Amino acid sequence: MDKVCDTNIWYRLGDGRLQIGQIKAAGDKLLASPVNFMEMASKLTPDTFRERKAAAKAVIDHADEILPDPERHLASLWELEVEEIALDWRDGFKAIAEATEYSDLEIGVSDFNERVVRTLKPGLAAAWRSQHYNDFVDDVEKLIDRYWPGYYAARRAGQIKYMGGEMRTLWESATRNPDVVKIVAFGTFQRAALHCQEIPPWPGAEQYAQVWPHVEPVTRAYCQYIYRVGTTYAPKPNDWGDLECFVYLQQDRKLLTLDQRWLDIAADSGLSSHISPPPSP
Repeated sequence: MDKVCDTNIWYRLGDGRLQIGQIKAAGDKLLASPVNFMEMASKLTPDTFRERKAAAKAVIDHADEILPDPERHLASLWELEVEEIALDWRDGFKAIAEATEYSDLEIGVSDFNERVVRTLKPGLAAAWRSQHYNDFVDDVEKLIDRYWPGYYAARRAGQIKYMGGEMRTLWESATRNPDVVKIVAFGTFQRAALHCQEIPPWPGAEQYAQVWPHVEPVTRAYCQYIYRVGTTYAPKPNDWGDLECFVYLQQDRKLLTLDQRWLDIAADSGLSSHISPPPSP
């Protein structure tokens, strides 16, 4: 079984709260992603360095594969040609894992076996996180506010205005509506298309039918997430990274997470078959 690990799995392996035997049986593969790397790198400080170094080392020691970034993975699903990026994500994990001090990251971490010096700019990673993660929360809150006025203002004031009664029922119906689900699914095409050198033709019905099983997990997870943000809990910046794990759930790949929020979302979205059973405590 191929298991797409959320970032907390690597943190728990790194600090010993999880042992590899609890999550990896014979024949299993653990898959890391660029999202894991960016989450580790974007909050690197002298105070968090040891924790993140251990998590990166867990990736180097135990990950069987580093997946492509989400946009390029989606492009492959939609059979779009996009520009490749000259970046080896494993090198990024190695830079963190092999640094002895936080200051080494910008100076350069020497790997004498491979005869390379790896550098990392935590400030750039932090800027990337701020743009993607915080903007994601802002966009979600504005989306809810379009249908439930006052939601965004409440969030800005540190409060929350959940939908209730008839509106809650209507919101559930809307987020499960087949036409809405299809719009969200086509959003995965649009994400990938932004990285094409030329604007690709819009997918026809036949292509959509072929790709739908591959994008169904992330589509249904997102729709259920939007429902819950309007009715149950406030969005958090880390939600963006967790949601991205669903992008990779094709064939026999399953998500490995201990986060009850996403286990519940998967169950309520009909995605339980895409979830690896969490290890026993």
